[in-house]
Amino acid sequence: MNILERGKAFVESLRAVAARTVWDWKPCPACGGTLTIKHGGYTRRRWFFSGRACVRVPRHLCHSCT
Repeated sequence: MNILERGKAFVESLRAVAARTVWDWKPCPACGGTLTIKHGGYTRRRWFFSGRACVRVPRHLCHSCT
């Protein structure tokens, strides 16, 4: 596979990721359902190009599993 083919494959993978909806990213780990409600959140300290920053990560509860 040469560099042009790898570049084309990379662009296609980016397009596939961009086409995902919010529900495709994080379904319920127990049942796979997408009907959830917000249930607080927690913070993580992530590295960015500008340095470290606190990022809030939301929590969700599944309607089917609760």
